[in-house]
Amino acid sequence: MTKEQWQAIQERDARWDGRIYCATRTTGVVCRPSCRTRLCNIKNCVVFSTLDEALARGFRPCKRCRPDLPAFPGEKRALAEKAQRSIREHYQNKFSLKKLAEQLHVNESYLDRVFMEAFGLSPLTYCNQVRCEAAMELLTRLELSVTEVGFQVGYGSSSHFSRVFKSVVGIGPSAWRREWLAKLTRSDR
Repeated sequence: MTKEQWQAIQERDARWDGRIYCATRTTGVVCRPSCRTRLCNIKNCVVFSTLDEALARGFRPCKRCRPDLPAFPGEKRALAEKAQRSIREHYQNKFSLKKLAEQLHVNESYLDRVFMEAFGLSPLTYCNQVRCEAAMELLTRLELSVTEVGFQVGYGSSSHFSRVFKSVVGIGPSAWRREWLAKLTRSDR
């Protein structure tokens, strides 16, 4: 370890994140240089140029700074966009943040936080918006009942569908369909 590296660790300099990883022999943990955990003794500190080197030597990733997760905004944005695509493709399935996080190989709370940073809403709220958009399209097909529309967009009960639809759109699905029909008949005249 160089003097410059040790100084970066002491100062918790985020500019060194991704360039070096500091591990503590006594705890067996590897961190980013910017980690806010208690500073280790210099004689117990080992510096690695890659996380894989530290993992290969038996160190485990810190649970606080998570050096094993993407850190810079571009990667966070890419992760949030992957989650967004997955939600759009699978909105009809039962929503589970846990399953989505497993699919993307990240922690649930991390995914929730990154998604919120990127889009200003939670993955569940986004899923409900996508479902309501699809429901509005389906509600224009009069052969489908409101209950059938709710089931087709992924809700397990018509009452839950109605509550969510009203909270997202502002009116219930039956009222929305009536308003759509009224506009349709006015435009046909």
